[in-house]
Amino acid sequence: MFNSYVEKIKNCIKFTNSFFAEDQEAQKKDYCDKLAKVLELTVNLIKKYDTAKTHKFYFQAESNRSLYVILLMNKEGEAKWQIDSSSNPKSFEESLTTEELVNCCWRNQLNIQNFMTKIFEYLTQMIEKKESYIKQKKNKYNSEINCLNEAIKNLQELVDTDIPEEIRNK
Repeated sequence: MFNSYVEKIKNCIKFTNSFFAEDQEAQKKDYCDKLAKVLELTVNLIKKYDTAKTHKFYFQAESNRSLYVILLMNKEGEAKWQIDSSSNPKSFEESLTTEELVNCCWRNQLNIQNFMTKIFEYLTQMIEKKESYIKQKKNKYNSEINCLNEAIKNLQELVDTDIPEEIRNK
């Protein structure tokens, strides 16, 4: 009568045992290595396309808690991190190294998918702003070139127009 329940319970226990049999340290190392690589690449991309300054990644953490992961970059190219419920960064010296941030994320089981989404949203906005600026410059340049071309054409037309000698002498 309870065989199906017993089978379900056994399967759950088997799954749980297999989970705990896995090497937790290896899982932590894999998680930390990959998150560190993502953060390193994020810093490299920002350095490549933007100036040293503060970059904020805002997202909802577990239990609807608002979190900011703040990237601080100094003029020497060093990058440090802060994770806080406030959007106001502390000093560069008080900030975390990438390794410290990664360990903090692991310990607190930060919602990585949400964090990665916010990083990509931020990077997209950053690059789109640059693209918009370049488009404005390009449109301004094209408009000015069109204006100059029209002026050249009109002036050349006037130069090529035959004007009687009497007009010049008057």
